[in-house]
Amino acid sequence: MARIEEDREDLFGEATAYPQRGEFALSEDEHDVLFVGLKPGMKAAFYFGADPVYQFDGQGKLRRVYRKGALYRSQGTTLAQLIRERTAEQTTLVRHDLTQEELQTVLAKMRTQLQDIQQRLSEHKLPLLRCTINAAVFREAVQNACQTILDQRDPLAAALK
Repeated sequence: MARIEEDREDLFGEATAYPQRGEFALSEDEHDVLFVGLKPGMKAAFYFGADPVYQFDGQGKLRRVYRKGALYRSQGTTLAQLIRERTAEQTTLVRHDLTQEELQTVLAKMRTQLQDIQQRLSEHKLPLLRCTINAAVFREAVQNACQTILDQRDPLAAALK
């Protein structure tokens, strides 16, 4: 039987691989949550609810994206879209390397979201719900991670193996 995927109920509690992690309220009702996880060496992950998710290496280069039910993995010059096709008997991973136009669409969306987070943090308009370290230190670390990512001229990490 094929494995069934589910959204995590408590990413903050479960994502212990990120020693520095926190949640921000993206909307006033606090139902839309941004989870940010930071690992040593500036590795960062941004979970905008269950979708999209962006994961970066220590230089601020994009490694993986989870978007609209698909995994995107860096190939160095583009992203490979990987979609699971399931039947009762098997699961097949179908790969499609993004065209430059498709890649630019994904990157533009990512940049827009991270610029919004950075701006809202600088204007103190992004409420922090909880975090594992000092709140001011965490906010600054997230802002720095956003800046490092946005400063990348070549935004993709080396191809993942």
